Amino acid sequence: MESPPLDSVTIPNGADNNPKKWKQNDVLAFLKVNQGEYYLTDHDIGIIQREQVCGRDFLRIAKKDLFENPYNLPAGVASRIELLINTLKQRKSAIIGLDTPRWNVLEEGPLTKRRRLDEVWKDYTATCGQSVELPQFLIDMLIGNTFVPEPRSKFLNVLQNAQPGHLITMSDLGDCPKGFREGYLQNPFVVTQQMVEMWRCCQQITNVLSSGCFQVRWAWASRIWHSFRT
Repeated sequence: MESPPLDSVTIPNGADNNPKKWKQNDVLAFLKVNQGEYYLTDHDIGIIQREQVCGRDFLRIAKKDLFENPYNLPAGVASRIELLINTLKQRKSAIIGLDTPRWNVLEEGPLTKRRRLDEVWKDYTATCGQSVELPQFLIDMLIGNTFVPEPRSKFLNVLQNAQPGHLITMSDLGDCPKGFREGYLQNPFVVTQQMVEMWRCCQQITNVLSSGCFQVRWAWASRIWHSFRT
Protein backbone atom coordinates (compact mmCIF):
# COMPACT_ATOMS: atom_id res chain seq x y z
CA MET A 1 0.00 0.00 0.00
CA GLU A 2 1.46 3.35 -1.02
CA SER A 3 1.67 6.15 1.51
CA PRO A 4 -0.24 9.36 0.78
CA PRO A 5 1.54 12.71 0.34
CA LEU A 6 3.49 14.05 3.30
CA ASP A 7 0.87 16.71 4.04
CA SER A 8 -1.92 14.13 4.50
CA VAL A 9 -1.31 13.86 8.24
CA THR A 10 -2.02 16.55 10.79
CA ILE A 11 0.29 17.13 13.75
CA PRO A 12 -1.59 18.31 16.85
CA ASN A 13 -0.78 21.74 18.22
CA GLY A 14 2.02 21.71 20.77
CA ALA A 15 3.39 18.31 19.72
CA ASP A 16 7.13 17.96 19.12
CA ASN A 17 8.26 17.71 15.48
CA ASN A 18 10.04 14.49 16.44
CA PRO A 19 7.35 11.86 17.14
CA LYS A 20 9.85 9.72 19.05
CA LYS A 21 9.60 12.29 21.84
CA TRP A 22 5.82 12.12 22.05
CA LYS A 23 4.15 11.08 25.27
CA GLN A 24 1.01 8.97 25.41
CA ASN A 25 -1.25 12.03 25.28
CA ASP A 26 0.53 13.28 22.14
CA VAL A 27 -0.07 9.95 20.39
CA LEU A 28 -3.75 10.04 21.30
CA ALA A 29 -4.05 13.65 20.15
CA PHE A 30 -2.42 12.70 16.83
CA LEU A 31 -4.90 9.86 16.32
CA LYS A 32 -7.79 12.16 17.19
CA VAL A 33 -6.87 14.92 14.71
CA ASN A 34 -6.44 12.33 11.93
CA GLN A 35 -9.41 10.22 12.97
CA GLY A 36 -11.77 11.42 10.24
CA GLU A 37 -9.39 11.11 7.28
CA TYR A 38 -8.28 7.61 8.26
CA TYR A 39 -11.75 6.42 9.35
CA LEU A 40 -10.80 5.52 12.91
CA THR A 41 -13.42 5.12 15.63
CA ASP A 42 -13.15 6.12 19.27
CA HIS A 43 -13.00 2.40 20.03
CA ASP A 44 -9.95 1.96 17.75
CA ILE A 45 -8.16 4.85 19.42
CA GLY A 46 -9.19 3.56 22.83
CA ILE A 47 -7.31 0.30 22.19
CA ILE A 48 -4.10 2.26 21.52
CA GLN A 49 -4.76 4.31 24.65
CA ARG A 50 -5.30 1.16 26.73
CA GLU A 51 -1.81 -0.10 25.84
CA GLN A 52 -0.20 3.19 26.95
CA VAL A 53 1.63 3.68 23.65
CA CYS A 54 4.17 6.52 23.54
CA GLY A 55 5.89 7.96 20.47
CA ARG A 56 8.70 5.41 20.22
CA ASP A 57 6.25 2.52 20.55
CA PHE A 58 3.86 4.06 18.03
CA LEU A 59 6.51 4.40 15.31
CA ARG A 60 7.43 0.72 15.63
CA ILE A 61 3.93 -0.67 15.33
CA ALA A 62 3.35 -2.70 12.15
CA LYS A 63 0.10 -4.09 10.75
CA LYS A 64 1.06 -7.57 11.93
CA ASP A 65 1.32 -6.25 15.50
CA LEU A 66 -2.16 -4.74 15.27
CA PHE A 67 -3.65 -8.09 14.20
CA GLU A 68 -2.32 -9.84 17.29
CA ASN A 69 -2.51 -9.45 21.04
CA PRO A 70 -2.87 -7.08 22.74
CA TYR A 71 -4.48 -4.99 19.97
CA ASN A 72 -6.55 -7.56 18.00
CA LEU A 73 -7.80 -4.93 15.55
CA PRO A 74 -9.71 -5.77 12.33
CA ALA A 75 -7.66 -5.96 9.12
CA GLY A 76 -9.03 -2.74 7.66
CA VAL A 77 -8.35 -0.71 10.79
CA ALA A 78 -4.86 -2.22 11.10
CA SER A 79 -4.06 -1.27 7.49
CA ARG A 80 -5.22 2.32 7.98
CA ILE A 81 -3.25 2.78 11.19
CA GLU A 82 -0.15 1.32 9.51
CA LEU A 83 -0.63 3.76 6.62
CA LEU A 84 -0.98 6.63 9.08
CA ILE A 85 2.22 5.61 10.88
CA ASN A 86 4.19 5.23 7.64
CA THR A 87 3.08 8.66 6.47
CA LEU A 88 4.11 10.13 9.81
CA LYS A 89 7.56 8.54 9.43
CA GLN A 90 7.97 10.11 5.99
CA ARG A 91 7.03 13.50 7.35
CA LYS A 92 9.43 13.08 10.27
CA SER A 93 12.31 12.12 7.97
CA ALA A 94 11.66 15.14 5.77
CA ILE A 95 11.66 17.50 8.76
CA ILE A 96 14.65 16.33 10.78
CA GLY A 97 16.62 14.49 8.08
CA LEU A 98 16.63 11.06 9.65
CA ASP A 99 18.29 8.55 7.34
CA THR A 100 15.97 5.89 5.95
CA PRO A 101 18.28 2.86 6.40
CA ARG A 102 18.35 3.40 10.14
CA TRP A 103 14.57 3.35 10.28
CA ASN A 104 14.47 0.17 8.21
CA VAL A 105 16.78 -1.58 10.66
CA LEU A 106 14.70 -0.50 13.62
CA GLU A 107 11.41 -1.63 12.18
CA GLU A 108 12.16 -5.12 10.89
CA GLY A 109 10.59 -8.12 12.59
CA PRO A 110 8.00 -8.48 15.34
CA LEU A 111 7.64 -5.62 17.79
CA THR A 112 8.85 -7.69 20.75
CA LYS A 113 12.04 -8.83 18.97
CA ARG A 114 13.32 -5.60 17.42
CA ARG A 115 16.62 -4.21 18.55
CA ARG A 116 16.20 -0.74 19.96
CA LEU A 117 19.28 0.62 18.21
CA ASP A 118 18.13 4.21 18.50
CA GLU A 119 18.73 4.04 22.25
CA VAL A 120 22.48 3.48 21.78
CA TRP A 121 23.21 5.98 18.98
CA LYS A 122 25.39 8.85 20.15
CA ASP A 123 26.96 12.02 18.78
CA TYR A 124 30.44 11.65 17.27
CA THR A 125 32.57 14.55 16.05
CA ALA A 126 34.41 13.64 12.84
CA THR A 127 37.89 14.90 11.94
CA CYS A 128 36.30 17.57 9.75
CA GLY A 129 34.56 18.99 12.82
CA GLN A 130 31.04 17.92 11.87
CA SER A 131 28.93 16.05 14.39
CA VAL A 132 27.09 12.89 13.31
CA GLU A 133 25.03 10.22 15.06
CA LEU A 134 26.58 6.74 15.08
CA PRO A 135 25.90 3.48 16.94
CA GLN A 136 28.19 2.93 19.90
CA PHE A 137 30.09 0.03 18.31
CA LEU A 138 31.18 2.24 15.39
CA ILE A 139 32.33 4.98 17.75
CA ASP A 140 34.37 2.40 19.67
CA MET A 141 36.01 1.33 16.40
CA LEU A 142 36.85 4.91 15.42
CA ILE A 143 38.37 6.00 18.73
CA GLY A 144 40.06 2.71 19.65
CA ASN A 145 42.99 0.80 18.21
CA THR A 146 41.47 -2.68 18.31
CA PHE A 147 40.36 -2.52 14.69
CA VAL A 148 43.48 -0.96 13.12
CA PRO A 149 44.49 -3.15 10.15
CA GLU A 150 48.03 -4.02 9.20
CA PRO A 151 49.52 -2.25 6.14
CA ARG A 152 47.91 -3.24 2.85
CA SER A 153 51.36 -3.93 1.38
CA LYS A 154 51.93 -6.68 3.93
CA PHE A 155 48.64 -8.32 3.05
CA LEU A 156 49.36 -8.15 -0.70
CA ASN A 157 52.87 -9.56 -0.30
CA VAL A 158 51.50 -12.61 1.46
CA LEU A 159 49.02 -13.32 -1.34
CA GLN A 160 51.34 -12.54 -4.26
CA ASN A 161 54.15 -14.75 -2.98
CA ALA A 162 51.99 -17.64 -1.78
CA GLN A 163 52.37 -21.01 -3.51
CA PRO A 164 50.46 -24.27 -3.01
CA GLY A 165 51.86 -26.10 0.00
CA HIS A 166 53.28 -22.97 1.64
CA LEU A 167 52.58 -22.37 5.31
CA ILE A 168 51.51 -18.72 5.73
CA THR A 169 49.99 -16.47 8.38
CA MET A 170 47.25 -14.13 7.21
CA SER A 171 47.59 -10.44 8.06
CA ASP A 172 45.17 -8.68 10.39
CA LEU A 173 42.53 -6.88 8.32
CA GLY A 174 41.34 -4.83 11.27
CA ASP A 175 38.19 -6.66 12.33
CA CYS A 176 37.34 -9.10 15.07
CA PRO A 177 36.99 -12.59 13.54
CA LYS A 178 33.81 -14.58 14.02
CA GLY A 179 33.03 -18.24 13.51
CA PHE A 180 35.51 -20.27 11.49
CA ARG A 181 37.80 -17.25 10.95
CA GLU A 182 38.83 -17.39 14.59
CA GLY A 183 40.73 -20.55 13.75
CA TYR A 184 43.07 -19.10 11.13
CA LEU A 185 43.53 -15.36 11.78
CA GLN A 186 47.09 -14.84 13.06
CA ASN A 187 47.59 -18.62 12.90
CA PRO A 188 49.58 -20.41 10.15
CA PHE A 189 47.71 -22.48 7.58
CA VAL A 190 48.58 -24.38 4.40
CA VAL A 191 47.90 -22.75 1.02
CA THR A 192 45.98 -24.85 -1.51
CA GLN A 193 45.96 -24.61 -5.31
CA GLN A 194 42.37 -23.40 -5.26
CA MET A 195 43.32 -20.52 -2.93
CA VAL A 196 46.09 -19.40 -5.28
CA GLU A 197 43.79 -19.53 -8.32
CA MET A 198 41.11 -17.56 -6.51
CA TRP A 199 43.55 -14.84 -5.39
CA ARG A 200 45.01 -14.49 -8.88
CA CYS A 201 41.55 -14.34 -10.42
CA CYS A 202 40.54 -11.56 -8.02
CA GLN A 203 43.77 -9.68 -8.78
CA GLN A 204 43.13 -9.89 -12.54
CA ILE A 205 39.60 -8.59 -12.07
CA THR A 206 40.92 -5.71 -9.94
CA ASN A 207 43.49 -4.79 -12.60
CA VAL A 208 40.91 -4.87 -15.38
CA LEU A 209 38.37 -2.78 -13.47
CA SER A 210 40.97 -0.11 -12.68
CA SER A 211 41.70 0.72 -16.34
CA GLY A 212 39.91 1.34 -19.64
CA CYS A 213 36.30 1.94 -20.64
CA PHE A 214 33.71 0.78 -18.13
CA GLN A 215 31.88 -1.50 -20.58
CA VAL A 216 35.16 -3.13 -21.65
CA ARG A 217 36.35 -3.43 -18.06
CA TRP A 218 33.14 -5.10 -16.97
CA ALA A 219 33.10 -7.49 -19.94
CA TRP A 220 36.67 -8.65 -19.30
CA ALA A 221 36.11 -8.96 -15.55
CA SER A 222 33.03 -11.11 -16.16
CA ARG A 223 34.96 -13.28 -18.62
CA ILE A 224 37.79 -13.82 -16.12
CA TRP A 225 35.38 -14.78 -13.36
CA HIS A 226 33.43 -17.13 -15.64
CA SER A 227 36.60 -18.88 -16.79
CA PHE A 228 37.62 -19.42 -13.17
CA ARG A 229 34.25 -20.89 -12.20
CA THR A 230 34.20 -23.28 -15.15
